Amino acid sequence: MSELRIFILDDHYLIREGLKKTLKSVKDFIIVGESSELTNLPVFMNDLKPDILFLEIGLHKRPLAELVLEIKKVSPKTKILAISDCSCEMKVFTSVKAGVSGFISKKADKEEVINAVVEISSGNDYFTPEVTKILMKGLFAGRRVDNNFSERELEIMNLICQGVTNDSIASQLFLSENTVATHKRNIMKKAGVKRTSDLILWALDNKLVARTS
Repeated sequence: MSELRIFILDDHYLIREGLKKTLKSVKDFIIVGESSELTNLPVFMNDLKPDILFLEIGLHKRPLAELVLEIKKVSPKTKILAISDCSCEMKVFTSVKAGVSGFISKKADKEEVINAVVEISSGNDYFTPEVTKILMKGLFAGRRVDNNFSERELEIMNLICQGVTNDSIASQLFLSENTVATHKRNIMKKAGVKRTSDLILWALDNKLVARTS
C-alpha cells in the first residue's frame, strides 16, 4: 500500500486523539493535519490535498452537499469519510446524498476505522451493515420489473443493496465472482451510477428493490 495522507476534522479533542492513535498504528497512514473548526477547512484542503478527510458532519450549519462540493473544487481527489456520534437516518441519508465515500460512527472500533480507510482509498464506498440497513429502510415495498434489467440483474441488485459482497453473492447464486462483477458493472452502467451508495438511492427512487425489515 502506498502512503495515504489523512486529515481529521472533529470538534472533540478525545475523538481526534483516538483517531490519530488508531491511524498511526498503520505504517502507511500519514496524518497531515487536524482541526476542531470548519472555518479554514477549504484552505487546509487546498494546501494539503489529503487523500482522506475524516469529516465530523455535525459541525456545519450550511448544507453538507455544498461543503462537499467546495472541498472537491479545491481538492478533487480527496475522499470524504463522514463521522458522527450516531447513525441516525437523517445523518446517513444527508451524508450519502452529499457524495461522501463512507460513513462510520464515532464508536467504531480500530479495525472498522482502518477498514474504512483502506476501502475508500481503493475507490470503494464504505458503509457498515447498520448504515446499509438504514438506507434500505427507505426502499419501497414490492419491485417494479424494468425492461432494462434481467431477472438475474435485479436479483444481484437486491443483494448489492443489502450490503452483500461479490464473493458472498457468487456463493449464494452459484456463480463465479467474475460473473457477479460483470453483472454489477452492467447494473451500474444501466443505472447511470458509479458507486454502490448511489445505486441504493437510485433503486429507492425507482422502486426496484424489496423493502427490508
